[in-house]
Amino acid sequence: MFLHVCPQKTSGKFYLFLAPHGPIYLSFLSSEPRFPQEIFYHFIDESSDSTAQLKVLSLVCKSWHIRSREHLFRLFSIHERLIIPDESYQERSLRRQFLTQTFDWLLHDRRITDLFKGFYVPPCALDMRKKFGMTVHHHQRESYVPHPWMRQDTFPPNQYHFLVLDGIDLQMRTLPIILQSNTDPGFKKVFLKNLVVFFGHHGSSSSEGPLEYLAAFAPSLETLCISNFHAKEPGQSHVQDNDTPSLGYLRQALQKPLIRDQVCGKSVTLKRFMLHDVEAVPRNRVLEILIFETPYLNFANLEYLAIDSTGIALLVGRSHILRNVKHLSLFDKERSRLSA
Repeated sequence: MFLHVCPQKTSGKFYLFLAPHGPIYLSFLSSEPRFPQEIFYHFIDESSDSTAQLKVLSLVCKSWHIRSREHLFRLFSIHERLIIPDESYQERSLRRQFLTQTFDWLLHDRRITDLFKGFYVPPCALDMRKKFGMTVHHHQRESYVPHPWMRQDTFPPNQYHFLVLDGIDLQMRTLPIILQSNTDPGFKKVFLKNLVVFFGHHGSSSSEGPLEYLAAFAPSLETLCISNFHAKEPGQSHVQDNDTPSLGYLRQALQKPLIRDQVCGKSVTLKRFMLHDVEAVPRNRVLEILIFETPYLNFANLEYLAIDSTGIALLVGRSHILRNVKHLSLFDKERSRLSA
């Protein structure tokens, strides 16, 4: 959406011009509003996915500022790791204490926390050296430390609705820590991107994946989106469909989850499910084992399904998944990628 505020002002109110294929013009021409406030809120809501546009809209007036904030602060970003200067032990301890106090302070500012709707955990570490007012040099030594809330294993209690995880390290226990922090009724929507299930060599040990954590700690989950789901043995690359021995070891390991006592007999009943894979070569055998052969997802009440066109084969012999589906979306991968 394009926005333009006319500089002319003849009264205290503004007038909205709508062009079918051009920008939106705002001009102060009338003392009476021509549209109800809800109409303006609708324009703001339509820009909810653009941070740049929301920042512009928030500067128009106070009422627009309040509405824009609801979208700007709906996701609270939390990094698994923080980058701090490589200093002496005493200085590093003071830095950590300062970071803990800073993040805890956020929880006491209701003007911000009341706007949060969910958490976003990005894949990269947050460089705190700039926050400390330090100039970052390429040759400067640095230290990686866990986020204070992760290190203390005491994530703040919350009642947010959705969770977005992108490329996190499951071995850091970020997922179970956040899931257990959510009080009743729990997370309703979870988006998992670029996650890897780790399993022991030759299937000799237990596996650690996200689905068992969802079954154990997110009983109210209704919407699950999975993008780029992989499995990996220690010291090996991602398991592929043509690696028959590793597929067998993966199947064995998934039967022995690390939290078997907490997840025994539990599953989440989904209403909406999305499965997307950016790999050029389909990995249906891997995804079949990771998702559809595990007991942690219940598709009996599924109403919305979005899946890659190359993944349709996953539904063969599983008619119960489509029994109650009312909306089906197919992602058609580019031919150039499929032929690569």
